[in-house]
Order: sequence, then structure tokens, then C-alpha cells
Amino acid sequence: MRTDLLWAGAVVALVVAVGTLLYFAGSSLSIVLWATVVAVAAIVYSTVVSIETSRTLNAIGNQAWTDVQPLRAPATRYLSRSIDRVATLVWEREAALKEALQRERSHSLEVELSAMSLRDAHQRLAEVNAELEAFTYSASHDLAVPLKTIEAFAQLLAESDNLDEEQIDYTTRIASTAQRLRNLITDLLILSKMSSAPSGATNEVVDFNPMVLDIEGEIVTVL
Repeated sequence: MRTDLLWAGAVVALVVAVGTLLYFAGSSLSIVLWATVVAVAAIVYSTVVSIETSRTLNAIGNQAWTDVQPLRAPATRYLSRSIDRVATLVWEREAALKEALQRERSHSLEVELSAMSLRDAHQRLAEVNAELEAFTYSASHDLAVPLKTIEAFAQLLAESDNLDEEQIDYTTRIASTAQRLRNLITDLLILSKMSSAPSGATNEVVDFNPMVLDIEGEIVTVL
């Protein structure tokens, strides 16, 4: 395109120079030739004109230089190329924008689905904790009533004066076992409340020696 511009300028300059020489020759034929030369120069100038440069945006948003043909030029090939190039850039820009919007929508959908899944999991966990707490309260109540009866009969037996040493030992074991069962029920209630409460528990060392000794004593008695 720049080469066409240089050649057009050279041709115009040459034609004007020749026409000027003919004009100053003074003959009528020279004047006619001069007018013809000027007309040819005007046609050449209007056919091949300077290519203007302007800035446009490419598909990724950066500036790019594009050759643009003025509208007065009859040589429409330059104008057509520029229009096609601008149309291509606009299409690429729209395609990139649509792709970015699609990715954003997909990401938003994934986040929304994850949030819904998390809410459902929390809801199910809350329901399970509520069912566990209700079951624990029900079980503790169902166990507490007969346990009180066992403790009452063991207390009556312990207060009797007709028991020998073996019977007193059995009565003591019954009372001790009932007390451990009561402690177990209390611990279950505490555990159910801890499972539904916010996490704030700390690790502690638990001594199992008393439990082992109690179990050992029960086994020895049975054997």
C-alpha cells in the first residue's frame, strides 16, 4: 500500500511537470495537452490516495494499528479490506466476550450448586442430631424408671438385718452397678448435647483404671 502511494505521487509529479512545460510553450495544442495532463493527474490522485492509519482494539482488548482507506477513493479494494478487518476484530471481540461470560456463568453455577449441597448437608446433620438427641432423652427416661426401682429394692435389702456377708456383698454390687448405669445415662445426655452444640471441645486424658478394676471385680464374682 505504501509502494502504491509513492508511485502515485511520482506519477502525479511527472504529469504536472510535463503539463507545465507544455503550457508555457504557448500553442493552443499545448494548452489542450496541459488540460488533459491535469485531468489525468486528478484521476490518478483520486484513485490512489494516502492510506490513513487508525487504532482499533483486537480480540483480547489490546490496541492494534489498522490501515483505513478514505471514503472518497474509488479504489474500493482498500476500503473493503479495512471493513473486513474491522468486522473480523469485532467478531473476535464478541466471541471472546461471550466465552468469558459463559465461563463466569459456569463458575457461578458451580458455586451455587456447592452452596446448595453444603446447605443440604448441614440440614441433614441438624436433623440427625435432633433425632439422636430425642432418642437419647427417650432412652434415658425409659432406663431411669426401672433403674430407680432396682436401686430402691437394693436399698431395702441393704437395710435388712437378715443378710449374711455374701448377701450383703451382692446387694452392694447391685447398688454399685445401678450407680454406674445412672452415670452412663447422664453421660449419654451430655454427649447428645455436645454433638448438637458448636465445636469447642478440647482433648483430655482419661483414666480407665477405675473402669478396668470394676469390670475385673464383676468378672471375678461371676466366675
